[in-house]
Amino acid sequence: MIVFGSSLAAAFLFLLGISKLFGIHTKQKKMINDPSYIDRLIFALHSTIISSASFSIFLVSFLLFIQELDIITGDLIPITSITFSLIGFIYFCWKLIISILSPSLPQWRLVPISNKGSDWLLIYALILVIVSSFDYYFEMISTKSNSIIALNSFSALITGLTLIAISFLKPISDRKDAPETPGKAWPYIIIIAIRSVSIFLIIATLSGYIGLAHFVSKQIVITSSVLIIMYIGVLAGKSISKEGNFAETRIGRSLINNFHLGQVSIDQIGLAAGLGIDVLAIIISIPLILLSLGFSPDDLQNWIYHLFTEIRIGNIRISLLGILAGIAIFCFGLLITRWAQRWLDKNIMARSQTDIGVRNSVEMGVGYLGYAIAAIIGISAAGINLSSLALVASALSLGIGFGLQTIVSNFVSGLILLIERPFKVGDWIVSGTTEGIVRRISVRATEIETFQHQSIIVPNSQFINISVGNWTHRNTLGRIDISLSTPITPTDPDKVMKIMQEVAVNNPLVLRNPPPIIIFSDIQQNSFLFELRVNVANILSGTKVRNELRVSLVENLRKGKIVPFVIAPDDELTKLRKQAYASFPEVMQNGTSNLIFTDTEQQ
Repeated sequence: MIVFGSSLAAAFLFLLGISKLFGIHTKQKKMINDPSYIDRLIFALHSTIISSASFSIFLVSFLLFIQELDIITGDLIPITSITFSLIGFIYFCWKLIISILSPSLPQWRLVPISNKGSDWLLIYALILVIVSSFDYYFEMISTKSNSIIALNSFSALITGLTLIAISFLKPISDRKDAPETPGKAWPYIIIIAIRSVSIFLIIATLSGYIGLAHFVSKQIVITSSVLIIMYIGVLAGKSISKEGNFAETRIGRSLINNFHLGQVSIDQIGLAAGLGIDVLAIIISIPLILLSLGFSPDDLQNWIYHLFTEIRIGNIRISLLGILAGIAIFCFGLLITRWAQRWLDKNIMARSQTDIGVRNSVEMGVGYLGYAIAAIIGISAAGINLSSLALVASALSLGIGFGLQTIVSNFVSGLILLIERPFKVGDWIVSGTTEGIVRRISVRATEIETFQHQSIIVPNSQFINISVGNWTHRNTLGRIDISLSTPITPTDPDKVMKIMQEVAVNNPLVLRNPPPIIIFSDIQQNSFLFELRVNVANILSGTKVRNELRVSLVENLRKGKIVPFVIAPDDELTKLRKQAYASFPEVMQNGTSNLIFTDTEQQ
């Protein structure tokens, strides 16, 4: 009793310490109604590993105590060790199955199955674990071949019958919120596979092929266990890669708080993490299955080495390790290029107050140069001979001659625009029917934002082949013209020109040098035509200046009792009235001048 109590105390102290260290609150976990898959997986790992570790410590300490007290000696020590290992393995499998199926807490279930399916799968899984464990146990301790053969045949038969029973279950549940509803049957392919293997085991055992049946039954149990664990890993990766799920994890919250990442960046990291978990689950599962099939670790090591160092496809050699190194070097080159672009822009261009267009051109040039160098170094590091790309280059030249001519033309035109700089980012340009502000210049096309805030993507070749007007090519100085029409009588031209001069001089946005110009441009039949020409420092403010000048002109002309528009004389009005009445003979006959227009929709 003292030995048992000491072992139990050691296991309890370990469990208590681990619980305090990791902060596991099982009761609080059970109160959560809709946990995420990551929370369910972490809870399953904690409950399985910690309880199994505690039980293992109890078994190991108990075994050590009874050995120290000479309770077991001689040949009993290895048998007792194997027995304790068997008990510990069965306990671990039981806790793992409970964590996966979670029969009492459906919301913490790791696989989409119904409550009834969970109960039956728990029973059948425990049967397979116990049968396989005792089969291995008696192989280790038994020395009689007849008894081993009998146990192997019994194990194969029980495994076959259990698999047949599993194939008739309907455990699949489509509704997460209602696991108590009856489930669906397995997919048809799985049913056929399970029943075929089960029938093969039974027939092989009854036909005397006990060794084959025993080997297949063991492989079924081991392979199925590995595939189930791999499936859970894939589900975990799928859950993490879903939009918004990674941000709810501890790592996601840490990235948001420490690096101030946005939701889009966190979702992209979650997608990469989910894919990484899927790949990791598959990479770990395949070697385990191969080891269970009888392959040695040395064989796996050689295969992995050749897989990463040399793959032959005809006369072509591909190295996955070299490709990964090339990708890593290329990504590192991209990071260096981005850093160089930001450093040049913030530390050199900004301090020297370089024009924004020049800054954009330098940034684009450094970027393309860095990308090209990173690509060349990455390809070389991947073990790809650049001279072997001559065939690809010739094929590309043929493609350029047929289908890529326009793309190459735009690319070359983009390089010419970046070098010659007929316009830069922020310029106001006019090209054909397109007019607006240049927002971005790339090697293929240029983005122009119109004054209605519409983005127009113009291929670069158009700017090379047609004329382009640039209002802000060398500077932002510009001239604004405003026309004015006044009636001949009783307008005094000198007075009008004086008012226009005062309006232009009093506007703060109009330049004094060169001075405003007022032109008496024309004398028509019924009006005088004047034109005001002023210069502004920034042509982009031309609309504002035009509005201010026009409003001031109207106000000052009214103060001077000058009408800033033409009024038709009486003879002209009479002539127009007669022409209008001629279209309505009945009106002219009645001698009435009142015309009544009615809405056609009301008639």
